[in-house]
Amino acid sequence: MLPVAALPLLLRFLDGIDASVARKLMRKIPWDESAITRELCDLLDEDYSEEYHLDYSLEQLRRDLGLAMPLASVDFTIETHQYSAQIENWVTQSEIGMVLKYQDSFVPTNSWTSSLLLQAKRLFPRGPGVQYSEASRFESSDPKQHGRIMNLNELLGCDLVKYLLYCPRPSSLDKLTAAKLAHLRNLAMNGDIFDFARGLALHRELEAGGQTLAAGVFVAKADEMPKTLAQTHGGIFKSTVPLSWLLTLEFADAGRFADLPFGVNRNHLDSERARIVDGILAGNEAVTQAIGVLAGRNANFAPLRVLPKHTISISISAGGQADPDRRLISNQ
Repeated sequence: MLPVAALPLLLRFLDGIDASVARKLMRKIPWDESAITRELCDLLDEDYSEEYHLDYSLEQLRRDLGLAMPLASVDFTIETHQYSAQIENWVTQSEIGMVLKYQDSFVPTNSWTSSLLLQAKRLFPRGPGVQYSEASRFESSDPKQHGRIMNLNELLGCDLVKYLLYCPRPSSLDKLTAAKLAHLRNLAMNGDIFDFARGLALHRELEAGGQTLAAGVFVAKADEMPKTLAQTHGGIFKSTVPLSWLLTLEFADAGRFADLPFGVNRNHLDSERARIVDGILAGNEAVTQAIGVLAGRNANFAPLRVLPKHTISISISAGGQADPDRRLISNQ
């Protein structure tokens, strides 16, 4: 797990990405989910991230992380999948696969891999112009698609698929709406206990004004998909969580926060389901047949549209740069 001192660094980098993505909802013609998703992927891809001139860059993150966590490394990579024509119905227009890896070379048993599949939805403005309020809704929600998502999660026995919600940041909205959203977040967090890594990070962020909590990009549990901006902020750390916080706290301690909509630890799945999850995230067309078999049908059953256009891999290594012959910690 990342040390407490490293958490604000990763959060700062990810919050800068959140701000950049959220601004696309405030354009005269707001971007659609596919366009925003492409930008999010670029921002998280070390081959393109520097082109966006973030206030806190990936190179700065690596430098500062090295000071807070000696002999550590962090890598962001994007794989874009191309599919054959006959598999087209299995591919969504804006889905992202995400693989999170923590490699502990000092204590290898602490290493883990976690996965999630994100279906993007954007908030729609209300009234003339680009005007949003707490009542603005995710109008592109599709009941049939939602049913397929719930079916896949049930089939795999885990909450692999979640919603990625693109919203404007409260700081870009009128003061009254921003105040209402802040009030909803405060109500949601009033019962939180500030202990362990999550609590310490939350307490520090609240003392600093809570900017990263007033986010624009959220992840929501599939079975608790919010309908409005108010429900998104009112469910924070219950049914929703800012993407920046989800990723930061996953690396803080992936196993402790079972109440949050985090990724799926493949070690908790049986071998067949773990193979299917890995195949989905890798964009492997052959996995469609494995899903059909698991569903008790033939390979031609109705497509679930689960293969992602992009797979984002975020890897953090502790001690990976140390001498391989000496890096294991001995407790003798």
